Amino acid sequence: MAYIRSKKEELTGYQASGEIRPSVDLGCDFIMVYGIDPTMPERIRQYREKGYVIHLMTGIAWGEYQEYLDGKWDGRKHWDEGQVDRNGKDVIHNPTVPYMVPTVSFSEYLTDRLKVAVDAGVEAIHVEEPEFWDKSGYSEAFKREYEIYYKELTVLGSYSPSPADLKDSFDLLASGKVNVKGLTTVYPLDKIQQAFDDTVANKIFKAYIKIAG
Repeated sequence: MAYIRSKKEELTGYQASGEIRPSVDLGCDFIMVYGIDPTMPERIRQYREKGYVIHLMTGIAWGEYQEYLDGKWDGRKHWDEGQVDRNGKDVIHNPTVPYMVPTVSFSEYLTDRLKVAVDAGVEAIHVEEPEFWDKSGYSEAFKREYEIYYKELTVLGSYSPSPADLKDSFDLLASGKVNVKGLTTVYPLDKIQQAFDDTVANKIFKAYIKIAG
């Protein structure tokens, strides 16, 4: 009897993605029902009837979102909203689960499903793994959402230029089509600390340290 307490203390709990069954009915205080697929309301009901305090957990960048991807949610397929790297390769969690671009549409889908969870009686929501990778801003969906939010065009650079890239760059500079005046500030070697300080303070765009001459 000493161990009987109110479940409202929520001292113990676990995560479960399936329906309740004897092997997972551990009698903890709370359960994190995992995932927002169409089975979610029924899974919530089952655990609530067993006396659990109900939480919900779902991935915010990936998950079993097939109803969204396949167009069952709004009548339009959304497979084009997966993340893509600079080489055009899909960035995926597994072959049927892409890492998603945080589009307005995807946000609306998540919001809609989380409302269903709230209506079903969850008392807390945990969104996990916001894996929006810096290497994967190259899909058309990402470019579209970036322009919508920031009102800016996307300019792609190159961190490992080929000879062809360099030739194009030199041609643009020579033609005067690209104005780079003011982008680089030159510092003598004995002013290197000033160069670091100005860079950190956002006073300059890029510092160039002149070693000699």
